[in-house]
Amino acid sequence: MKDNTESGNGPIEAFPWPTQLTARVVHPGHPPRLYGYDVQRDLARHYSFSDLVALSLTGELPSARGSRALQVAMTFLLPCTIAEAPSHAAVLARICGAQPAGVLQAGALTLAEQAATWVRDHEPLRHWLARPDSPLPAEFASSDPSDDDAVQSLRDALGDVQSDVVGLDQRPKPLPALFCTLFACGLREPHQWVGVLLIARLPAVAAEAFAAAAGDFRGYPMDLPHFRYQEDNRG
Repeated sequence: MKDNTESGNGPIEAFPWPTQLTARVVHPGHPPRLYGYDVQRDLARHYSFSDLVALSLTGELPSARGSRALQVAMTFLLPCTIAEAPSHAAVLARICGAQPAGVLQAGALTLAEQAATWVRDHEPLRHWLARPDSPLPAEFASSDPSDDDAVQSLRDALGDVQSDVVGLDQRPKPLPALFCTLFACGLREPHQWVGVLLIARLPAVAAEAFAAAAGDFRGYPMDLPHFRYQEDNRG
């Protein structure tokens, strides 16, 4: 059998590759378009940012009720405190003198990993939401009154839209309740949940990081837990 690689005619060389990249979502030119919608003269004038998030992740603009639910869900998802890895990583990068892009990279990468972990942990919930013909899985149900308060605040913010969200009436924990809300907005795939988490929480991560001063090592709890240096006198 002839070895085509010797003549430079292997499987890569023989395949009729395209000669340019394919624009599948954002179409360049004037005006630029997102899934066919005019960004400058239509989307910018008539739609909210949360609408554009939904359009970007699903290819479709949400209904008025879906738009309201997604806006509420993204607002509830926004807080990311210094006690969480994404904000912590971004603050460390800032203290160590990283450029703004490096600070945001540290926060965004860690945020994406956190989001992916949360979504994997809630995969059974996603499957349940697709066919909610049984009670809410026990691991996503709350027994903590503070959780109930948070979910009630979500219900209050959603108003009459809460009736569209499957699972809110089964006493879910706060994060599962927000995933139920995303599902009701048409965001039903893992990559869509990860995308929303990243987009919603990155502003808080950036704000926490840039509130710290570059080089402020004395403001970081270096000595927790307390440690002491010890000489190695073995030889």
